[in-house]
Amino acid sequence: MGHIDTERLRQQLEEEYAHYSAPDNDNSGFLSFGELLALNESSKAFNNEMARSGDLSKAQALSDQIEQQVWEFAQQFKRKSEQQ
Repeated sequence: MGHIDTERLRQQLEEEYAHYSAPDNDNSGFLSFGELLALNESSKAFNNEMARSGDLSKAQALSDQIEQQVWEFAQQFKRKSEQQ
């Protein structure tokens, strides 16, 4: 159903992690690591599916799936980065 571009996401997460782990960042932001990226990707998937099919339930299901996939990918990336 949904597909994520893991290489593009990895690059975005590398940039986000550099900011996230910077010494002057107190991590007091409203969103947690990777959350904004997950929301953005799910919104893109929703909009693309609505433009393609016009099916609201299908677009919402795809959006939810993409958000979960990106969130999980971001958390895996964060764990690996913290172990290095």
